[in-house]
Amino acid sequence: MMARLLVALLVCIGCHGGDGGGDGGPSESTDSQTGNMHPLTPADEAAIAEYARDSCGLYFRCGVPLYQDLEACIEVMSCSARSLLESAPITRDQLLACSRSIAGITCDQTTVPMNNACMQLSATVVGALDLETGCDGVTCDSASYCDRSYSRCPRCAPRAALGAPCVGVECVRGGYCNTSTRLCEAVRMEGMACEQDSGCRQTGVFGPAAWLVCREGVCSAPAELGDACEDGSDCALYLACREGVCSELKRAGEPCTLHGECLQWHSCVQGACQEICGLKVQSIGEPCAFDLHCRDAFCDPDTSMCAALQAVSAPCSSSEQCAAGLFCDPASDTCAARGGDGAACQLHDACTSDFCNEQQCQQPICN
Repeated sequence: MMARLLVALLVCIGCHGGDGGGDGGPSESTDSQTGNMHPLTPADEAAIAEYARDSCGLYFRCGVPLYQDLEACIEVMSCSARSLLESAPITRDQLLACSRSIAGITCDQTTVPMNNACMQLSATVVGALDLETGCDGVTCDSASYCDRSYSRCPRCAPRAALGAPCVGVECVRGGYCNTSTRLCEAVRMEGMACEQDSGCRQTGVFGPAAWLVCREGVCSAPAELGDACEDGSDCALYLACREGVCSELKRAGEPCTLHGECLQWHSCVQGACQEICGLKVQSIGEPCAFDLHCRDAFCDPDTSMCAALQAVSAPCSSSEQCAAGLFCDPASDTCAARGGDGAACQLHDACTSDFCNEQQCQQPICN
């Protein structure tokens, strides 16, 4: 079901970054070094509204279960598209071209021409973010996967066969890693016995429609609005589990206690859901849910606000909280200077090379 188009659209959602040109119509792009944001024009807002309406129309026309209703979908899509135009190197014309190409997409399409405007839009955003879409420049075949266990040396590695050990590796397609047996086993279909959510998958179906959950030991469709639940994983993607019942996600301004209670691209900040569009667009003192929301800062879990990166000897819980050239030393839970080649280490993070081998910082060794 139009799998590649959905991937193209979803890659765009919430992305931002980089330098890039415009054509005089759209708002200016962000300076990737300073993170400056630029105001949108009424024409930009009109393009955002058209993109959100057409994208959501596609989802609901084709029965893709991502949003609880059309209004919620449009709200989320508008939020993400606004972030794209404010801070990414895309133009209003590119957004409109994607929007207008959606009308020609049918729900039974499993491939989309590479010249489709939405594919081009995705490629622009991915390139601006410098995302690794391959595996060190290589596209792995279906019998292998990209092993990123050491991020500096990604490589294509063979998938483990059914019945083979799966600790630290990915299983063949149609298989999953059973956490009890630590072996690759065939995925279970709806109605079959199960032990974990990852073991349940509707084969032959693309995208979120294929996702099943393991409820009471049986692979089942996710619980719908009003159904009983134990946690959020029991419910459909567009619902939250509150007081044992699958409930609608909350919109901006509604009270909350957890991020998962809020609509997509919203976060629970100081007891209320707030809209947060995009990644790395929030400044110090602004609301956040994750470190990726903050520009040159980190998300303080105690306040859900972006906070200044920590200096040497300041307390920390992760290296993302420390300033450039520092890491979070687990021995003291404080920020410490990274060591150069030859320095003693226990973690990759402790080295300026990001590579600790036999307790010594070294240049990366890729096999």
